[in-house]
Amino acid sequence: MSIPAGIGSQLLSGEDAAPGGRGFGDAVTDHRSSWVRTAHWLGSDCYFKTYDYPTRRDRWRGLARTTVPNRSRARREWAALHWLGAHGFAVAPPIALAEARIGPFLRRSVLVTGSYGGPDLRWWLGPESMTEPAEVLHALADLVAALHRQGFHDRNLDPRNVLARRDAAVGLRLTKIDSPRFVLARPGSRHARRLVSADLARLDLGLRELGFTLPGSPGIRS
Repeated sequence: MSIPAGIGSQLLSGEDAAPGGRGFGDAVTDHRSSWVRTAHWLGSDCYFKTYDYPTRRDRWRGLARTTVPNRSRARREWAALHWLGAHGFAVAPPIALAEARIGPFLRRSVLVTGSYGGPDLRWWLGPESMTEPAEVLHALADLVAALHRQGFHDRNLDPRNVLARRDAAVGLRLTKIDSPRFVLARPGSRHARRLVSADLARLDLGLRELGFTLPGSPGIRS
């Protein structure tokens, strides 16, 4: 996708109707300091994830967590998508990243990605899906194992953050989104083993809420 010059200023304008604004496109999520919108933009279906800290109080509230001294969540998610794509994983294509700061304090950041083309695992494991849950769960186990083999530890591993689509060549293909807390660690190291355990515990909790567990775990349903 070709990004026109000046698009960063549009994403950071703060205007509701501008790309990345709270009033732009269709709502996906809506929180006090962040939101996600989807819209057809520059010829493609896109997702706009915006983090907004318009007042001094907002910026101080995020001290040491989201605004200073860390990279913005949008920038960390951008880095995760590029790492995953560079290591052979299917990703929702990263399209644009923009951020503005007042001194060291983050004022606003926006991540734009293309559509992956499939819903998250809550749909795939729900009553509307015609896919056998075992197929979904085995594909999920394969994805998580592949991530860990390459040293990627998500730390935000929930069913709602895993998307899936049908691929004519490989069948069900999964991807991970919303990975601002990811950590890279040498596979097999003590640190990596702790991160693997934490990832699996979080994923198991999310799956159990849906009535499932990963293959090989004590199951609720198979």
